[in-house]
Amino acid sequence: MLTLSNKQIIAEIRGKIGQWVYARDSSGPLRRPWKEHRTMSSAAQDARRLIFKAAAKRWNANLTDAQRLAWRKFTDNYPRTDQLGQRYAPSGQGRHAGCNAISYAYAGSFIDDPPPDLHCHQPTKIEILTATADPQALSIRMYGTLDADEYWVLNATPLTNVGAFNVTRLWRPLDFGADALPYTYDAITAYTAKFSALIAGKKVHVRLQIANVATGTISIGISTSLLISA
Repeated sequence: MLTLSNKQIIAEIRGKIGQWVYARDSSGPLRRPWKEHRTMSSAAQDARRLIFKAAAKRWNANLTDAQRLAWRKFTDNYPRTDQLGQRYAPSGQGRHAGCNAISYAYAGSFIDDPPPDLHCHQPTKIEILTATADPQALSIRMYGTLDADEYWVLNATPLTNVGAFNVTRLWRPLDFGADALPYTYDAITAYTAKFSALIAGKKVHVRLQIANVATGTISIGISTSLLISA
């Protein structure tokens, strides 16, 4: 009768058994504890995924053939640029989903027909008037022009180092509104609820954009930062 040792048995196992994962690499068979991998997405990311899902469903169930064709023709007139600088035309459904991600996020409504253009104002200036740790205070002044269908969109980042690197990849939504610009916004409640209390000697970074819900377009952001005082 053939008898196999535990080592020989482990060497032939692949995959997960119970709370262990069996595999093989260049050094031979191995066994490691199994850990569940969870996607730590933010509430804003989850909400954006739901909007894309709803837009995809609407494209197939609600739009007419004429509307879908109109989106395909529309996107040919507004190509995008990829990371290599190559211009390309996204699909009609892709442009429809992208425009609706902005329109629904800020106005709660979908765009079924392509807009006449991708008009959107660009903010002109943002400044931090006050950033103190004691008392906690964060006041931001925003400048620009808003049409009837436009909203200011304020973002911030959890990075607080004075020399924060590549901060633009960590912007998080802070608040938005339709108040006429220029406008002074008291951001301390929203900022501390989103991140943490202001700490003297650290930096606070904020960014301003303008979203047009009629065209489903959002502007390029402009940002600023300020050292938090005691």
